[in-house]
Amino acid sequence: MKEYRRTSFLMELAPDTYQFLKDLKPIALLYALVLGLMVILSMFFQWSFIKFFLDCMMGWTLLSIPFVGGIIVAFDKEFTVEDYSYSHKEHHKAKRFKFSTVWGVLLCIAGTASLYYSSVYKKYYGFLCQEFYLEQNTGIYHIIDDCEYIGIDEDDEPIDKPIIVRISGKELLETDHKLCEVCEEWAEEAEATAAEYQYRRP
Repeated sequence: MKEYRRTSFLMELAPDTYQFLKDLKPIALLYALVLGLMVILSMFFQWSFIKFFLDCMMGWTLLSIPFVGGIIVAFDKEFTVEDYSYSHKEHHKAKRFKFSTVWGVLLCIAGTASLYYSSVYKKYYGFLCQEFYLEQNTGIYHIIDDCEYIGIDEDDEPIDKPIIVRISGKELLETDHKLCEVCEEWAEEAEATAAEYQYRRP
């Protein structure tokens, strides 16, 4: 009596990881529903709790990477082979295995692209929600309220009675206001430090 099994290119590539992600399928579907709801809400509202969910669930995070892997496995195309021919060289020449290879590679590319673009959207939404400090005298806005360059013009001269107003990132869209160079450098350093801390092994 012949024995059969289900397989695919991705399954043969990393069988243990594939099975682990396959077991996560129900959680991945729930994850997709919650994330989809948060993305829809983010198109209409700039709320801190939405930003919190997007920060955790989008981009290159420890939650989003397994989730995308689970979605890839959920959409993978498995096919049936006879057990005895599972590791035979002829099996890898079959059209269905070639199709599985192309499909699996496309899924991985789509998954990587989704991680990248979700990271871009997460940063964009974070900008919309963030509060800045705008100098109305110069049109320069700052990230931190105690920036040493608040009240200093482009020639490094102090401004008499600088007018500072709080403004959201959404209000800065479609304006010609410029970000303070010192604040920009500070933000880049803070982001690099945060990324290093996140991926540093204990």
